[in-house]
Amino acid sequence: MKRFENILIVSDMDGTFLGAGAKIVEKNLDAIEKFKAQGGKFTFATGRTHHNITHAVGSVQNIANAPAITVNGGCIYDFSTGESVADFKIDSRDAMEVARYIRENFSDIGMRCSTDYGFLTDRACGLIVKDFGGFLRDGCGEAKEMPIEEWENETIYKIVFRAEADELFDLRSKIEPLFAHKFKFVTSSPRFLELNAIGCSKAVGIEFLRKYYGGNITIYAVGDYENDIEMLCASDFAVCPENSLSSVKAIADFCLCDCNDGVIADLYENIICKNS
Repeated sequence: MKRFENILIVSDMDGTFLGAGAKIVEKNLDAIEKFKAQGGKFTFATGRTHHNITHAVGSVQNIANAPAITVNGGCIYDFSTGESVADFKIDSRDAMEVARYIRENFSDIGMRCSTDYGFLTDRACGLIVKDFGGFLRDGCGEAKEMPIEEWENETIYKIVFRAEADELFDLRSKIEPLFAHKFKFVTSSPRFLELNAIGCSKAVGIEFLRKYYGGNITIYAVGDYENDIEMLCASDFAVCPENSLSSVKAIADFCLCDCNDGVIADLYENIICKNS
């Protein structure tokens, strides 16, 4: 048996595995290779779709050797086979209901859905114009515009509202009381408010992976923002970078270096190697 065979590291991407500007931190890659060589398992837990993960890090199967938690737990995706191994979708009728409400009451808010093929919106407005241009340019799956009335047969994992922080704060204060019985609300940055199906979260992904590996595994989860908190609480050890929200630091077992300095390398070298 190899030294780290029963250890799994699950890392958020933006602000955690990736440095500023979504740049790969090379020392993280070096540490992951050493960890895997000794039997360790590594994967991602992110709000990104599997298409978008590939754009960010290239050949994901060369980095992750365990299924990835994508779209905040909406899909567990195995990059080694190119297939989903579990889905936790939003009911398309619920997606249509909240989308109609947004267009009737917050007409200029950017709104997009993460789907099995990429991204969906009713119309590219606000910051969604920038998003869709980048998604199409970078090959992050398809990006479709479609009237809300035609969403019923779509596979929707997540709905994202995109605006400036003060606009999103106002939006959340008004729609969460109305739709909290149908959606889980989290932020992943000051300008992203994200909705998943009730009961869907990165924590659900953690429990799926725990069962996937037969329960005999120690999980280190690494994250920095609100949408990581439940995942951190569901892990055996909660880890965060120095740049995390104060609410994340408050529940972390280990607060390590800034994401720009290689938090995964810090975890491997100074926590796992010294305590396993």
